[in-house]
Amino acid sequence: MVEYIVMELECLGSVITSAIEVYPKETKGFLLDNYTELIGSGNVGIIDIGGAYPSQTDRRRRDSLTEDGTASSRVVKSLNISGNVIGKYHSHPYSGREKLNVPFINDSDIDYALEGMKEWDMERWLEVILSIKKRRYEEEGNDGLSLKNYPHRFSIRATPFTGFEMEMWGFWINKKGNYRGVDILIPKISRRKRKIRF
Repeated sequence: MVEYIVMELECLGSVITSAIEVYPKETKGFLLDNYTELIGSGNVGIIDIGGAYPSQTDRRRRDSLTEDGTASSRVVKSLNISGNVIGKYHSHPYSGREKLNVPFINDSDIDYALEGMKEWDMERWLEVILSIKKRRYEEEGNDGLSLKNYPHRFSIRATPFTGFEMEMWGFWINKKGNYRGVDILIPKISRRKRKIRF
């Protein structure tokens, strides 16, 4: 089956905001799906990620975080949205002269995913990783989101002279700890016709 994973703009905004707020430290949170839809004879599926719930109780460092999963898990479960948990997201911050690299998945990411699958009784887990680096611009520009090399790379200007370069990838992880990369599609909304397109 072919699967398309779509992250709604509101969800992307939550992921980006949580990464910028704690930069240059890591961020992490739950991903919640709106729906899963099969098209045609069931050989094409669309998974719509409509929500992101940041975990703000973790102890953060620049290159890692110590998860306090119990507090954020309890909140998600108490809001009766636990049936919609599809996985988590986290960031890989870069600073200074470091080059913004393509997000990669490591053994600790897989271990967290395996724990999450067990806790939430899931067959597979979606881990979305966002590489992020702060950038200073010499020329004044407009605030806003700019997609480059869609669907993976984009930038956002937080002020006329500062912004963030980002690259985002998704990984499906199964119960055996095997993973495969997936594209996360972001709908672009036409202001004139208000149509969503890819």
